[in-house]
Amino acid sequence: MVHYDDDDDFINIVSKLKFISKIEQGEKIDTQSLTAFTSSFATRLYRTFFSRGESRDTTFRFISDVINKAFGLLKQYLSEESDKKNKDNINELIHSLELSVSGLQNLSDTYGKDRMYVSLLDTLINSVKSKTTTIRKLNEKKVNK
Repeated sequence: MVHYDDDDDFINIVSKLKFISKIEQGEKIDTQSLTAFTSSFATRLYRTFFSRGESRDTTFRFISDVINKAFGLLKQYLSEESDKKNKDNINELIHSLELSVSGLQNLSDTYGKDRMYVSLLDTLINSVKSKTTTIRKLNEKKVNK
């Protein structure tokens, strides 16, 4: 069980990672309201004229920011003295990052014709996979000491 206490950053980041993990193929997201829309003509009109600057670039910045904050929090937790809450938070962050990959892959499929955007997402996916694997191994060594 994860112990949240008053750790707003932790709750905020994990919640956003879970949101990212639930992005389905064909969906686009509004980063201001954290809602998902099925890709359609109406969605394109909304994003173009009414959505306060929403775009695939805004989506990528939002996702990158959430992932970078998650890794920053992991780094902080790994450098602190281990306790039950700390270990639970580390495991929950790693798990949430790993789950986010499915949403990133679905987003990549949604924008499949935009090679550069897909390349950015693929690079981010590979980075998340690599870093979570490394951190999981480091954490296991730390726990087994």
